[in-house]
Amino acid sequence: MDKPRQKFKKFILFIGDIFLLYLSLYIALALRNLSIFDERILQLFKGHIIPFSPIIIIWIIIFIVFDLYNPKFFKDINFYKNIVIATLISFSTSVIIFYINPPAGITPKTVLLIYTLTFMTLFTLWRYFYSKTISPKIFSRNIVLLGNTQETEELVSTIETIPQLGYKIIIHYPHIDFGIKNVQNEIRNKDINLVVIPDDININNESLKILYESIFLNVDFVYFSSFYEFIIKRIPLSTINENWFLKNISANPNQINDSIKRVLDV
Repeated sequence: MDKPRQKFKKFILFIGDIFLLYLSLYIALALRNLSIFDERILQLFKGHIIPFSPIIIIWIIIFIVFDLYNPKFFKDINFYKNIVIATLISFSTSVIIFYINPPAGITPKTVLLIYTLTFMTLFTLWRYFYSKTISPKIFSRNIVLLGNTQETEELVSTIETIPQLGYKIIIHYPHIDFGIKNVQNEIRNKDINLVVIPDDININNESLKILYESIFLNVDFVYFSSFYEFIIKRIPLSTINENWFLKNISANPNQINDSIKRVLDV
């Protein structure tokens, strides 16, 4: 669910990282030579692009391994610990590579240290800026949530605690029938993009007609279990029954393994 949108958000982070990695190189060279804008620094920068480009690719791979592109963890203290650990590993790897295969004509030792410190600072600021500004304000989707369970409250709390996920619950209707009667007004008046409905929803013909007509208001409908699993990364216990197993487990061994893993995550 919402995978293209999530991939685009990660793509924005990726492009920003690439820009900062090369910007950090320029800043490191400028600080190393006590100069900012002159032809000599520009020529040095051009001379360092090719030797540093493989290093930059390795750094990006290390960031991916440490899950530094997952907005869900941007406010977690462990995320910032991972930034430090990933950066130190990237620095150590770069030192080894330059030691084994030193680039001709440049001495990157001091530059590499300044480069690492500069990028770690800019990278942290970039993630903070993204989580506070870009994700919640540009990529945010407004939600109407129907139903009320303990897992519903957990979902609401998670979304409110982690705004960088890009979702905002505009209104939560614990009483499903009442919520359905008002859903069209909410969609029209509050720019609703997504309506989350219970999996076991049991509605009359009038409510069914309202939901059907709402589809044409440029809004998406999703079952609670799918949205919960997408956000929380585990299956809600309340939806696990015989029907769930028939729906999610087939003769395909990989699907069976994946389904069992998702259940165990609970």
